[in-house]
Amino acid sequence: MKKLLGLLAATGLVASTGSAVIACGENTDSAITTEAIKTAVKGFLENGKSDYTTTELKALLDKEESAIPGVANWTITAKSGTASTAVFEFAVVEGYVLDDNAEKTTGTFEITYLLAVTPVQKTPITTEEIETEVIAKIGATKYANIAALQTALDGFVSDIDGITSLTAAEVEDSLDAIVTFELEETYELDGEVYTFTLEDIIEE
Repeated sequence: MKKLLGLLAATGLVASTGSAVIACGENTDSAITTEAIKTAVKGFLENGKSDYTTTELKALLDKEESAIPGVANWTITAKSGTASTAVFEFAVVEGYVLDDNAEKTTGTFEITYLLAVTPVQKTPITTEEIETEVIAKIGATKYANIAALQTALDGFVSDIDGITSLTAAEVEDSLDAIVTFELEETYELDGEVYTFTLEDIIEE
C-alpha cells in the first residue's frame, strides 16, 4: 500500500479537498483525475506486453494490491474497430470527486496496443465459383447492351456469397463481356484473377 500511495502521490492521483495528504483507509471527500488513474494503471502493466486479454486485465486490477483509491470497480472491453485498444471504464467511490466534477460518477480512458488480436479467419473462394453462380443466374438470357447486363449483375450481388460488386465491361468487336468482382472483407480469393468472361452475352 505504501508503494501504491507513493505512485499515486507522484502522479497527483489523490489530493484531499482540505490538504494534499490522504491517510490510508480515510474516506473524506478527495479529488482524483482520470489521467492520473490511467497513469497508475500503466504502472501495473508489464512493460512491452501487448497481448493481454480483457479478462486478464480485469483480474489484474481487481487484485487487492492493485486497488486504486477512489475506484470502485472496473469494466474493460476492446475498442470497436480497433481490437488492440483496451477501453477502461471505472466507477467512482462515494466521497471522491472525479476531474473536479462532483456529478461525475464514472470515468473512462483508453490504452492502445495492449490487447491480443486474433487474426480473422477468411473464407476462401475461387473465380470459377463466382462465375458458375453468375452463369446459373443468367441462364439462357442475352442482354441488349452492356448497361442492361450491368443492371442484372447488380441484382445478383446480394444473392452470391462473398462478393460486394460485379462490374461488366465491353469487349471490343465482340458480344462477350468481362466481369470484374470485389470480395467481402471476410473472404479471400484462392487465385489471382478477379475477372471472368461471359461469352456471347450481348444480343447481336
